[in-house]
Amino acid sequence: MKLLAMIPARSGSKGVKNKNIKSIGQYNLVQRAYRFIKENLPADEIIVSTDYSYNEFSNFLPKLQYRKRPFELSKDDSSIVEVCIDAVNFLYSKNKKFTDLLLVQPTSPFRESKDINLAISLYKGKNLKSLASVSKVIQHPYEVVNGIGNNWEPIISWHGHKNRQKLDSYYFINGCFYIVNLKEFLEKKTFVNKETFMFLTRKKYCIDIDDDEDFDLAKKLLE
Repeated sequence: MKLLAMIPARSGSKGVKNKNIKSIGQYNLVQRAYRFIKENLPADEIIVSTDYSYNEFSNFLPKLQYRKRPFELSKDDSSIVEVCIDAVNFLYSKNKKFTDLLLVQPTSPFRESKDINLAISLYKGKNLKSLASVSKVIQHPYEVVNGIGNNWEPIISWHGHKNRQKLDSYYFINGCFYIVNLKEFLEKKTFVNKETFMFLTRKKYCIDIDDDEDFDLAKKLLE
């Protein structure tokens, strides 16, 4: 197994402007993700795919681990799958080859090395092709509705709360990390399919920074 760890960092966030390079304590989110991988995980290579200038990361990131993301992959609707494929092809053009990809998103900074290292061990031991981190749901699916006011419907058919099921079997893909076999990933162009192994992480390590409130909470917890 030859593992490539990738950190995607787009500049055009609408929820928090330039959130990936805003400092929380001593480090910004990209630097936190990079340091975490460097110090805790058995990655053979790290690549940061971004439309930010290299100058934003030159104090910690070697130039060889920087991929200037093409403009067409830096839009609001750009696919993270295509971003990863671009970074992999960029490294392949440098004659660097890998068997598997670990995606670590900087906007999910509450991660623990023992979680990801256990996930990597399971991935290798079970000869998996795809693994995604998940957390237990907070809201029960029976309590989630599509719509507002008088125009709504439940996402799962129900009769009031009479058939309310326990939360124990419900999880959500939290985006903290993914591991995929590169050959299959390049063929299927997806991180998750029916064969994906869902790896349970602890709920408090799955905060995804999407707006100012999330950022302020992360700042209080990390500083």
